[in-house]
Amino acid sequence: MKPVIRLIAQAESGAITGLVSNPQDNPTVYAIAESDTVASSFVDVESGTFTLGFLPEGTYTVAVSDTTGKSITNPGISVNIG
Repeated sequence: MKPVIRLIAQAESGAITGLVSNPQDNPTVYAIAESDTVASSFVDVESGTFTLGFLPEGTYTVAVSDTTGKSITNPGISVNIG
């Protein structure tokens, strides 16, 4: 068998990126569509940044929770392809 590499000339998904102000508390970020968690990511503890990638186009709620029990949600985040 030979390895196969698939190239896509056009983007098929989008991403949500952001910055969390308390990265030292090890937050986790979730992309929620309706009642389903579609993607999750840990926050970089050095920079506080995160990326939720490979998301289909649509509207999401972004939820962040950390190890201290703090959480926040931000509804109505739009993702466009590309």
